[in-house]
Amino acid sequence: MSMSKNSFDKRLVALAVAHIFLVAVLLGRLFVLTVLRPQAPSYPAWPHSAARLDAEHMHLSVVNDGRGRILFRNGQAISDYGGQGMEPHGKIDERAGYWRFHSDYTQGSLARLVGQLGLPDRWPDVHLPIAEQGRSGLEFTFDDVLRARQPGYMGQLHDAKGHLVAGPEYRLLAIPGSSLRTTLHPEWQQAAESAMEDSDISDGAVVVLDTTHNEVLAFANRDASHAWSIPAVNDQVPGSVFKLITAAASLDSFRFRPQSVFVCHGGLHEPGVRMNCWRVHGRETMTEALAASCDVAFAEIGIALGRQALQDTFTRLHLQSSQLQEIRGQPILAEASGAVLFRHSGHDAGLLANTAIGQEDVRLSPLQGVNLVSTIANGGWYRPVRLLLDAQGPHGKGAVYGIARGSRAMSGWAAQQIGIAMRQAVISPWGTAHALANTGVELAAKTGTAELTTAGLANAWIVGFAPWQRPRFAFVVFVNHQPSARAHNQAFRAAHSLLSAYRQIPSLDDIN
Repeated sequence: MSMSKNSFDKRLVALAVAHIFLVAVLLGRLFVLTVLRPQAPSYPAWPHSAARLDAEHMHLSVVNDGRGRILFRNGQAISDYGGQGMEPHGKIDERAGYWRFHSDYTQGSLARLVGQLGLPDRWPDVHLPIAEQGRSGLEFTFDDVLRARQPGYMGQLHDAKGHLVAGPEYRLLAIPGSSLRTTLHPEWQQAAESAMEDSDISDGAVVVLDTTHNEVLAFANRDASHAWSIPAVNDQVPGSVFKLITAAASLDSFRFRPQSVFVCHGGLHEPGVRMNCWRVHGRETMTEALAASCDVAFAEIGIALGRQALQDTFTRLHLQSSQLQEIRGQPILAEASGAVLFRHSGHDAGLLANTAIGQEDVRLSPLQGVNLVSTIANGGWYRPVRLLLDAQGPHGKGAVYGIARGSRAMSGWAAQQIGIAMRQAVISPWGTAHALANTGVELAAKTGTAELTTAGLANAWIVGFAPWQRPRFAFVVFVNHQPSARAHNQAFRAAHSLLSAYRQIPSLDDIN
């Protein structure tokens, strides 16, 4: 009997312990549900504990997505910018039901750089406090940097039937993401926007670089197709701008010298080549041929150089890459493309002649075009183009985005001789950029015309740097797919506007 009683007592103790443990678990669960409220935002704390207890009766609304913003170099938000085609920052999004504080409402040409936001690939996602993510531009590349750690909430009490209860509103502050500070300068951006507006460019780009640091000061884009593309970083037919590359290849290979003589009778007619020059240039040196943009002279140079010499110079200039600053081995704009030299095999004279003057398969982005003249202005030293400075977190500066080291792309002598020819293109009456001689700026420039169709449509380019003996800035004006006369008129008007603005903008030495 005693054994049976002892066994019974042990069972009672075990049941009591199990009961106590179960009660403890239930009480703990009740405490979590009623006090800690994991359904309600738990960090930082609500203003007082009563709000926690009433959180289950609260209607919560997101009032701040907390997303970081894209900034000018001076810290001003691009979406606050009052430039041409821009709207003030901050608008109610009726569909999402909350106030957007990021740059989703940036309008005008910078909207393409900033990028779009859209629905995420996965939802819900613990890493996405808001049901959206960057879809293009900088918003896409730096989505993980810009994204908030917690959005801002507003809570209002409701009764059991869902009716609003009179009383205070409770707010939970956002834990914001970092903002990105670009190299863009507000006044230069305004000058580029105005240049496009004043010259009625509806399809094209204007980019300005500070040649000292190779940083983008202005980045204006317009696309007549209304596609969400970025013309400044998309490859285009460059026409005679490519003659700068042909000239570098010819000088550094020692096949030709600046004093080498050519004779242009208005066309080149050889086996495999039938090319008409845009005018009869007569007897000319290579320097004069570059300033006057003679197709015959540069077609002859291309045939003499051959495929490999052009390819070698193309490679040394890093044109196979986008030439844009990279993060983790990728350009900071996914839309940026590399240039194209050859798409077809072979060494026939026709292919080489047309390639040497920037036709055939050749493609070049406006960003690469302006970096080409920046390389010339810097004595043949190539550097990637910097567009992003650093991340600005809630507690100060975060990551600093540098650029890769530069490299020698052409000899200093070749760069100097090409610069002289570009200066002659402006100051000589027979130079193709002579219309820019009266701007009051010591400019070195190269024009380009890319014939696109037999209907007379063309791309027009002007690239240049100034002041030509002590360069401080470089620029490109690109007009896409317009009747030839209209394209050139728009390009020259835009260049005039940009150079006039340069005399009024504070010294580049003052750029922070």
